[in-house]
Amino acid sequence: MSIFLELLFKSIGYSLILYALWLLAGSHFFETYVKSGIRKYNSNKRIKRLRELEKQEKNKKNNPLSDHLENLLASVSATRQISVSNFIMLSFIIFSVTSALLIMAIHDVFFGVVIGVITGMMPYLFALYRLESMRLKTSLAFLNEFHIILQNYQSTNKNVYYTLLNTVQEIDDKYMKRQLRKLISSFQKERNDINFKKNVHLFVFSINSTFAKRFGNLLIKAHLENVDIGNSLLSLSEDITNRKKDMEDESTEKLQTVMLGFSPLFVLPLIVYFSYQLTGVIDFWYYFKQPLSLTMFVISIILSAGSVLLAFLIRKPKADI
Repeated sequence: MSIFLELLFKSIGYSLILYALWLLAGSHFFETYVKSGIRKYNSNKRIKRLRELEKQEKNKKNNPLSDHLENLLASVSATRQISVSNFIMLSFIIFSVTSALLIMAIHDVFFGVVIGVITGMMPYLFALYRLESMRLKTSLAFLNEFHIILQNYQSTNKNVYYTLLNTVQEIDDKYMKRQLRKLISSFQKERNDINFKKNVHLFVFSINSTFAKRFGNLLIKAHLENVDIGNSLLSLSEDITNRKKDMEDESTEKLQTVMLGFSPLFVLPLIVYFSYQLTGVIDFWYYFKQPLSLTMFVISIILSAGSVLLAFLIRKPKADI
């Protein structure tokens, strides 16, 4: 166990040092040379008419992985958006440092690479977990406070901008406030229809529910096509009311699944304790020096942590249909 803890602290320490060096030097290089070239290219494109620019952006094929990471980081960040390049570099540094330390410690390339890949994915898994946790809260808040949106739309003479502006001041959920503020900012800044749609899709991505998708489509129609969406909002409100009634019945059905998900918190420590009692002090620590037993122990910890996190996520009823 002492070897395992030593490797863990070394991995974290070296990873943070290398990532800090990347932020000081690597990101500066990226911003100076690569981003300057991108800005120059974009400035040349802006010479063309806006209609031509929008047509080109419609036909432009984006990288799905890059778009996913950009939306993920933009959703979980409160104010400052995290650079995708820095995020990828942090994951690569963690993978490289962990793999190198494990290979040098136990002389097993396969085990070192596998654990390195798992630890390298930790930043992504952590961001994904934050996103899913936030989605649960915002999707529930969207259902519970949608009546505020409907009331403000009717009271602001069917102006979607002032509807959202007034809604932010009245709702309580901080995550919902954050996403609505980002959406309001797009009303104020974006003069490009495609960029506005992109921000609406980011709002929908942050909530990830059928009701949010319908609301996002209505926002696009109301803002870009100047369409009255009052009847559509009423229909959406009725569907949300029906969904809230169904959620009350589903909450009791998930109780057993949630209890099983939290069971590793008690089962794994008991197994380790009884193993220690059966094998003795010397034999017990001997197994942690063997690649196979150490691998199985690490995998058990990872699976147990995943089980607990999933149980934590699904302990509340899902707001989506």
